[in-house]
Amino acid sequence: MNEAAPRWAGFNLLAPTYEVSAAIAAGLDPDIKIMLGGHQAKAMPAHILADPRMGRCEALIIGEAETRATQILGDTQRRAEMPGVMWPGWHRTSTRCRSWTAAT
Repeated sequence: MNEAAPRWAGFNLLAPTYEVSAAIAAGLDPDIKIMLGGHQAKAMPAHILADPRMGRCEALIIGEAETRATQILGDTQRRAEMPGVMWPGWHRTSTRCRSWTAAT
């Protein structure tokens, strides 16, 4: 993957394959941004965002991600305006994320 030098890598996180995904994410070139989603992301977002192997996560998306993912790919800063989008440190910067988690 690193040889292809993509701007982004996306992971559909599932409980049985989480460790493999985290190991791959940890081995990515630091210039590759990471986007996360899937059942494990929904079930354990705080755990995943605290995992040092996922420290470069730019967006963890809860729920259907098609429209939010494309907007984030175009402008990472838009994530702060979107419900159900988290990243390391999101709770300190995004009132929409705070209100989303308070409602769940």
